[in-house]
Amino acid sequence: MSKISPLLVVLAASGIFLGLSHRPVQEAPTVPDPDRSAMEPQVAAKIQEHREAAAAHPGSPEVWGKLGMVFHAHGLYGEAYRCYEQAANLEPSEFRWPYFMAHIIKDDEREKALALAAWASELMPYYAPVNVLRGELLEKEERVEPALEQYKEAIANDSRCAPAEVGLGRLYLIQGDLEASLRHLLRAAELNQDARQIHSSLVRVYRLMGDVGKARQEAKLTAELRGRMSLNDPVYYEVSQEDVSSVAQLARANEFGKAGDYEEAEAGYRRLLEIRPADANIHERLGVTLARQKQFPEAKENFRKALEIKPDNASAFYELGNLLSLEGRYDEAAEKYRRSLGLNPDHVFTLVNLGSVFAFQGHLDEAAGTFERALDVAPDSFDAHRQLAEVRTKQGKLKEAIPHFQAALASRPDAGEVHFRLAIALADTGDFGTAWNHLEEAQRLGQAIPEEFVKALKERLGR
Repeated sequence: MSKISPLLVVLAASGIFLGLSHRPVQEAPTVPDPDRSAMEPQVAAKIQEHREAAAAHPGSPEVWGKLGMVFHAHGLYGEAYRCYEQAANLEPSEFRWPYFMAHIIKDDEREKALALAAWASELMPYYAPVNVLRGELLEKEERVEPALEQYKEAIANDSRCAPAEVGLGRLYLIQGDLEASLRHLLRAAELNQDARQIHSSLVRVYRLMGDVGKARQEAKLTAELRGRMSLNDPVYYEVSQEDVSSVAQLARANEFGKAGDYEEAEAGYRRLLEIRPADANIHERLGVTLARQKQFPEAKENFRKALEIKPDNASAFYELGNLLSLEGRYDEAAEKYRRSLGLNPDHVFTLVNLGSVFAFQGHLDEAAGTFERALDVAPDSFDAHRQLAEVRTKQGKLKEAIPHFQAALASRPDAGEVHFRLAIALADTGDFGTAWNHLEEAQRLGQAIPEEFVKALKERLGR
């Protein structure tokens, strides 16, 4: 019989520990057997595999814990809890089992979740996510001082723990300590820049402090940002990795794609198509991944397949237009871009790419109009400003081109080629001094400059 931890004894004696009494190893507990008839095949197969392992090794805490994680990852929380409970009976010194149990019941049984989280914290005292969980549970119970202590402990264990900083910011705001609240929220924003929740809290603090300007800035960020608070919790992350549902696999493949790991993304999308062969979105994402790897023929096949399945897929039209444009098939590319815009008229990249096709074909008026439409949608678009400036230059409308070159540089001041093109336009309008300034900046940024232009500009300046 395994030795029970001191905290386990305390919890059991207090009646809080949910009946997790230690059982002899030789007992063969019932393995949870949920209905798998409506599950995706790969999910049902994984659950059955781990059920069989638990039945074959009833004395293994790791096997029971793994089955719990599989259930947990697929939303079978009652079954997961029972497996973690069995794992904890067999191995009360392993902090993962009470930690996972606390997560499962944290919304419905806070006192029990607090007891489990306290047990997990006793077993792993330097793991910040456990402190965050305890802080959040205590905060919901309106136990402000203990919650403050847990968030402070989390930061002591991990100085980059943004959720703990936000927790402190919230609690100090409740206590009326605006300076402390602001300090912790600003630190959280520094650590997790795109988290909408942080900036929403900052709006309240700045308003209470009477700083209307900063409150407006934070309100603007709150409206623009879509990021969520992130917690570095590699232990709980293990649970999510057990999820083999098509939804989870799609999310992972998308993350690989965003990170530029196109081979892993491709492998993920191909596995998904074995499960969901008629999913237009997966065909489209596989096409994008193949295109990034310059596997253009197969990429086009997938975009066309996506459109066969879902004819109103704006993204597939856009991506197919990009490939046709690369092949020099500009009329066909323009047709695909138009189809895409018919479905999603405010997609800036489609507008810019369609404008580029018009410009390349010499349809300058159509190009200019398309770039102006892009700027109506995204006034700060570097590409739209730059290309509209080039079109106006080709049309001989230098006074109209110059503001767009300048606007492009406001977005990307390190664009050496744009500094050079602006220098040419300024010189042609007689503003030689400003042209020279941009010429020097272009040279500083490494842009190659024709020597004859430098010489001519020097002569104009009398240098």
